[in-house]
Amino acid sequence: METVTLTTDDGEDIQFNIVTEIALGEDFYALMQPVKPLDGVAEDEALVFRIIENDDGDEYELVTDDETIDCVFASYDAMFDEDWYMSKGAVRRLIIEDSEIEYELIRKRIRNIYFSVKGGGKVLVSAPASVPICYVEKALMNRWPNIRKALDSQSNI
Repeated sequence: METVTLTTDDGEDIQFNIVTEIALGEDFYALMQPVKPLDGVAEDEALVFRIIENDDGDEYELVTDDETIDCVFASYDAMFDEDWYMSKGAVRRLIIEDSEIEYELIRKRIRNIYFSVKGGGKVLVSAPASVPICYVEKALMNRWPNIRKALDSQSNI
């Protein structure tokens, strides 16, 4: 396990073990655990840092955004649950604008996320195996107006 030393704003050096590095979109993150006990961090907890690459080497910026932290940990957890992560036809539910939407998630070896509405109002989502579920669902929320139109047009037939 690689160890890095980070310096706080107060000039204190703190050593961290890098548990893993994870790519989310175009950004890279590191899950790190302090080598020695650190106030506010339990022994079994890890912190998320964004990796900033520059000519002098990598810099690490502590992530405080809950959504990003959740996505990083979801990706980390998925690394250990390959059967679920690569499952075909996993039915999931998501609440969007006070509506519960049920969709079938299919993991494929593709580069983009695709959405389709089939007969009977069935929503299918095809996504690359490497994309965390939080990104899939964020994309689904962004496409919701178009998906809703397709669902409404099917119910009017």
